[in-house]
Amino acid sequence: MLKSGGGGFNQELHKGPHVAPIMAASGSGHDNYVGWGVFLGIFKNHKLITPHTVDLLGYENLEFWTKTPIDLKVEIQQDNTEGTKSSPCLISDYGWNSSLPDVWQKVTIPKSAFRNVDLTKIFCPFMITGRGSKITFYVDAVMWIPRKANETK
Repeated sequence: MLKSGGGGFNQELHKGPHVAPIMAASGSGHDNYVGWGVFLGIFKNHKLITPHTVDLLGYENLEFWTKTPIDLKVEIQQDNTEGTKSSPCLISDYGWNSSLPDVWQKVTIPKSAFRNVDLTKIFCPFMITGRGSKITFYVDAVMWIPRKANETK
């Protein structure tokens, strides 16, 4: 049994398709927010000290697996915690089927869908969020897929 966010988490019950799943859950209040992401940099006491960035120009798609009852929003963010966020991408536009909320589903989002950011200065290469009361979702095997050698930017 692993603990996550003060609640119980049974890894075998929620085992993802490839790695070890991440669980995110919102509270029971009105219009709660739930999310998870990858943020690059040096942190001390949950405060960003030195941001780091990654260049995503050499990548083609963002791929991950999810098990969720709601249509989640995926974004990337440049520079730092106050940096510009990309245009949001709803997972229902990229392979998630709302009629299968208890099934692991693969989501593939092309790099071109993340607009309004400088792809050479990405501080957060993956951010997934949702709104709602008592929402729990799982994410697994998040990866950026490299562009094939013969493709252009």
